[in-house]
Amino acid sequence: MLESFQKFALFLRPVKPLAFAGLFLFALMFAWNTIGVANESGEQWVIPSIVGFLWALSVHSFIASFQHVPAKADSQASLLTKLKAVLRRAPYWVLAFLALTSNVVVLILSYRLFSVWLHDFGLH
Repeated sequence: MLESFQKFALFLRPVKPLAFAGLFLFALMFAWNTIGVANESGEQWVIPSIVGFLWALSVHSFIASFQHVPAKADSQASLLTKLKAVLRRAPYWVLAFLALTSNVVVLILSYRLFSVWLHDFGLH
């Protein structure tokens, strides 16, 4: 599974600057609308800015976390070498669990927030 995450992170690596720019732009959009610089119609963009920020953060942290996953020890290696490889990879397993969990939470939160947003500002 870690190898699949690494392949996907390497595939998404060209998107990393775009995700970082999205983090900045969605945070700016949220701040612009919440401190009152925008007019009254600007409040409709608060929820999309939160959801966009969460997804940009999720993509950026996924790419940054799984670009460089330590390799597995081959089957011919000594027990000590295998143990070292397992210990080097253990934090990545924790990160993988956290990444999957946080993406499910962001997906559910996105659905809930967009349903509220559509009810208030969009289709009824």
